[in-house]
Amino acid sequence: MTTTQFNVGTLLQEPIGSRREINFQPDNSSALFLENTLSFYGVLEMIKIQRGVLVSAKLTVPDVPLDCSGCLTKFVKEIKIEFQEEYLPLYNLKTNRLLPADEDVFRINNRMMLDITEAVRQYTETAIPIAPKCREICAGICVYCGKDLNQSTCTCDSSEQDNQFGPLKEYFK
Repeated sequence: MTTTQFNVGTLLQEPIGSRREINFQPDNSSALFLENTLSFYGVLEMIKIQRGVLVSAKLTVPDVPLDCSGCLTKFVKEIKIEFQEEYLPLYNLKTNRLLPADEDVFRINNRMMLDITEAVRQYTETAIPIAPKCREICAGICVYCGKDLNQSTCTCDSSEQDNQFGPLKEYFK
């Protein structure tokens, strides 16, 4: 059992409205994200509902690796995520029959283990900005020579060159 898996067999047998709260401490919890294992911290609440377990989470993923859309530099950013998802068991506890569900529904496995790894991964990915920036005001790269303008200025004369694909000009000669 990892820090993202929880045995909910007992919770599923309790009355509707029964709750469990889990506090994740920094550097004590992790999930797989884009081939990296990322730590996260925050609060997770599991509530017994009619069909299964409702999971509500407020988590912070402190070190998400990103590429700056302006200067292409690699950097890390803290991402805050909140989600509320319904987890359904594979089998009915009383009849032991398979329960139907859509394929995109989070499931509790046959050993009554609820795993939040996939939800953390999905919500972290959707919280990443479309065009992430390494800093609030990123100067980007020179469109003529490709130099990172955050580190130094370039000597390109923009009035002489009107082709935004200047470095590619050399390639096609």
